[in-house]
Amino acid sequence: MAINVNTVYNTVLTILNKEQRGYLTPDEFNQVGSQVQLELFEKYFEDYNQYIRMPKTDVEFASKIDHILEEIQIFELTNNSSKVIGSNTYLQPDDGVLTASIISAGSGYASSGLKQTTTTGLGTGCTVNAIVNNGLLSSVAIVDNGKNYVVGDVLKVSLTNGNQTQGTIVVNSLADKLYRFGSAYYNKGVNSPEIEIVTSREYTSQTLSPLTQPSTSFPIAKYNNNNLIVYPKTITPSTSDVYFNYIRKPKNIRWGYKIGELGQYIYDPTVYNPSSLALGDLQIVFNGTGLNGIYTLNQTASASAGSSSFQTDGAGINAKLSLSITGVNPVTLSPSNAVLSVTGSGTGFAIGDTLTIAADSIAAGNPSSNLSMILTEDNLLGGSTQGSIDFEIDSNQQYLVILEILKYAGVIIRDPQIIQAVSQELAQDEVNSKR
Repeated sequence: MAINVNTVYNTVLTILNKEQRGYLTPDEFNQVGSQVQLELFEKYFEDYNQYIRMPKTDVEFASKIDHILEEIQIFELTNNSSKVIGSNTYLQPDDGVLTASIISAGSGYASSGLKQTTTTGLGTGCTVNAIVNNGLLSSVAIVDNGKNYVVGDVLKVSLTNGNQTQGTIVVNSLADKLYRFGSAYYNKGVNSPEIEIVTSREYTSQTLSPLTQPSTSFPIAKYNNNNLIVYPKTITPSTSDVYFNYIRKPKNIRWGYKIGELGQYIYDPTVYNPSSLALGDLQIVFNGTGLNGIYTLNQTASASAGSSSFQTDGAGINAKLSLSITGVNPVTLSPSNAVLSVTGSGTGFAIGDTLTIAADSIAAGNPSSNLSMILTEDNLLGGSTQGSIDFEIDSNQQYLVILEILKYAGVIIRDPQIIQAVSQELAQDEVNSKR
């Protein structure tokens, strides 16, 4: 179970106030908290190394090895290679595209096959196998995951004929980046045998003998520069040929907040997603007239009269808006008497997306003209301070998280019982290291 980031931050601030040791801003807390989590995460593996050399017990709840494996298992993943180079070089998993869905089918595609993609974000290298029907995208399958993508990125699928319309897809999920390599398996072999990792010297020795030649049943690989060079080679390589069992890195924590009327920080429990809309008012150009009232607007795929809805030309979904109009009917809409606010963040939005409230979408003559706005960086959680990410390490580490953050803040708890407990733990660690 994760550790609530707000609980930790409030506890740290309470102790800092009690000790009169100043204040830790949210940004400082986020940086220190992420570093502390990573240090405790790395200690899992140091402890595991110690425990496997100690006498073992099979008694339920008493096995230290079982306990540490329980804490590590939430970070353990299995994913295909992110890319294939040549006939046998497989790149380890990166923060690339795992799944994506079609937003628009485009037009003018000559044939099915491998297609490159482009995006306005930081992501690069995603390749898809596109199925084309009557010149339109029918379905896509990820071939190369690429890297540096985020959920909600919109990718354009390349066209041979630049005069036609490119189809677009939206990133639904990512393959988490490999942090600690565990093992790799070869799907070309029967029952997906484990790939034996060898050095260059071992590879040379092994391939000199006819009896130890690599095969699909007994594959081997050299692991260099984050790539697996797998033998035997294959004529038609694919990222699904090799899958990795590995440990991902815990996500950086984030105490998200909004600024209150008095300038105070107010915790925002919204789960952080950089492609979600930030809560608050939107800067919009108001046209025409409307009727006074407060209207809840749900997102729909298309406009219809009286539907109390709005639409987007991008991939965003599940957002909610609130339109507040004041004045004597009919109200000439302007920023002074009409406020449009985000009340539901949704997901999948991007900079440059246009949100539109169509004429008559609330009621006949309300609004009398389309209202629209183009999203900027500030309108997304990725460009705001809103949205939070909890600590991912186990909740039984909460007291250690708090103590370590306080150390970075210059506070040391001088409780004799705590000092004695820490001394005993250090002594036991020293004994373990000598076994």
